[in-house]
Amino acid sequence: MAGKKGRSGRKARSDGKAKLISEMMMDYAKEEDKISSEVGGDPLLKLKARELDLKAKADQDKNSNNEARLDLDTMRAMMNDQQHDEKLEQNEELAALRAGVSIAKQEMADQSKRHDFGRNFKKN
Repeated sequence: MAGKKGRSGRKARSDGKAKLISEMMMDYAKEEDKISSEVGGDPLLKLKARELDLKAKADQDKNSNNEARLDLDTMRAMMNDQQHDEKLEQNEELAALRAGVSIAKQEMADQSKRHDFGRNFKKN
């Protein structure tokens, strides 16, 4: 009987130890989760999240630069169109002035011929 009692006592102590270890492990796991959530979790996940943030920022900067470049190109194109239109207007004005000068010269030449008609011939 004494042997039986000793075994059951050891079993009870062993069960108590197992229960105590189990409770301590659960407490440890809870504390570890609490600490890791406060710190930010897994360091690899933090690095990956940081990498994704940096990539997103780089993409955003690239898009911003592309938009600025597009705006600049659009503004340049508009300025070129405006300069081209102004140059065409100036060329039209110059062509009209040249035509006016040419017509005036021709009229002066015609008038000169009319007035000089009799002077250029020898009289017999």
